[in-house]
Amino acid sequence: MSVLTAIKRGLEKPEKGLATATATLRDLLIVTWAVPEEKLRPFVPESLPLDRLPTAEGLCGFVQLTCALHEATRWSPLPESLGDSYHRADVRVLVRPEDGAPGAFVVASYISAPGIVGALYPVAKGADEGRFKFHIAGNPATGSFQGGTVHVSTDGVQAEVVVKSAPDGPPSTPFGSWESLTPYLTSRPSQLWAARVGTGLTLFPTRHEPLAAQPGVLVRATLAALPGIDLSEAVAVHYQPALAATAYPPRKA
Repeated sequence: MSVLTAIKRGLEKPEKGLATATATLRDLLIVTWAVPEEKLRPFVPESLPLDRLPTAEGLCGFVQLTCALHEATRWSPLPESLGDSYHRADVRVLVRPEDGAPGAFVVASYISAPGIVGALYPVAKGADEGRFKFHIAGNPATGSFQGGTVHVSTDGVQAEVVVKSAPDGPPSTPFGSWESLTPYLTSRPSQLWAARVGTGLTLFPTRHEPLAAQPGVLVRATLAALPGIDLSEAVAVHYQPALAATAYPPRKA
């Protein structure tokens, strides 16, 4: 069973738990911005509460760009040699559904594999085929990280982010230490998409170990999917050379 078949059959019979998909996320990069909640609200369905934290100016939500090479993506029982590899970048807003589980609503997703885009098309809005220029400076084998550039385009430039390492260690944040904020920002087991038909949502559960990421600093960023959002300063930049992740069958939420 291919990962595309697993997606389709999982939507048809989610209660059966027919299959999971496994991948290794190589050169995982997560950049997070704090944004006033009123600016984020138009990008997220009203049924989804934003995940928010207080600041001196009031409550704020969070938007992220996540990018990685999804290596050896396959139905979990299959060997790595039968998997597919592709780049993927998601623009997402952190949410807290009514059940209290931390989640992320995917506003836009850029994927270098047309087959994955095609599999998502019937059930989720926002997936588009993207052309990637993805460069990480450093040596993943030794865990060194110097910086990186992600450039994604479709018909025009849709997403670009440039980061560098944090030589003095993790920078401080308005929400506590970088280390204490990391689990809150990166542990998002519920990935939610707007359904292709109607006003519902599609839930893609994911699981992975807690990140042991290295800190970075934002140099510049552009996200065409979020017009009017100030991206000049990031709350946190996380880089992890490799992370094993499991995707469970999607279901209607």
